[in-house]
Amino acid sequence: MPTAWKNVCCTLLLFCGNLMAYAQVCKPDVFSVLYEGNAAYNNFQTVETSQNDIVSVGSVLQVDGGFSYDAWAYKLSSRGTVLWAKRYMPSGYNSGNFNSIVALPDGGFLVSGLFSYQKRRFPDNQIETIYSLTMIGKLDAYGNLMWM
Repeated sequence: MPTAWKNVCCTLLLFCGNLMAYAQVCKPDVFSVLYEGNAAYNNFQTVETSQNDIVSVGSVLQVDGGFSYDAWAYKLSSRGTVLWAKRYMPSGYNSGNFNSIVALPDGGFLVSGLFSYQKRRFPDNQIETIYSLTMIGKLDAYGNLMWM
């Protein structure tokens, strides 16, 4: 890990009541940015690329008013500019997350996660997982899913 990253901090606080997300990723004396949105974001792992960019994976609450999450990945420049942010959901599943990421020499990323199909059970309205899948996939340098 580069010397500049010895004092890296990465925090994510969720305020689910009003669905406001707060995230801060910083290199000492480089940047500190507040990212706000209208959904709940969960950040599970962050890596630094060979170009000193920051890539992070996790999940984001689906915007359709449902109870499920999409797998999520985003890339920030070394100064905190959002380069890309994408959601991922394989066909036949309705909830998922990426929980780990590894930067690859070709500029892409290896990600792993869990996807499931869930439904609300009646009459008690509890969420029930019908089936699930643990997966490994590859993203290119721009966050496009190459294979899963």
